[in-house]
Amino acid sequence: MNTTLAALIVLGCLVAAVLSEKILRRLLPVTREEPNGYATFQRNKVWNTEETLWRDVTIKSPRNPRGLMNYGNRLMTKGDFNGALG
Repeated sequence: MNTTLAALIVLGCLVAAVLSEKILRRLLPVTREEPNGYATFQRNKVWNTEETLWRDVTIKSPRNPRGLMNYGNRLMTKGDFNGALG
């Protein structure tokens, strides 16, 4: 009787291990893609308008002449001449 009980416990542990592995294999791709989705969501906020895009460029690369010029042009188009000069 003890041998049967031990065999059932071992069998139960093996089944649990196999099921856990299957569940992990299904969840793993989701957890690997989640940071990419978040990064895309954050990037889309920056690319929402030309102004937000060029503002982001000037923040991350303050000496980038193309970014400064394009951000200034966007601000002048809006009529924000003081912001374009600063």
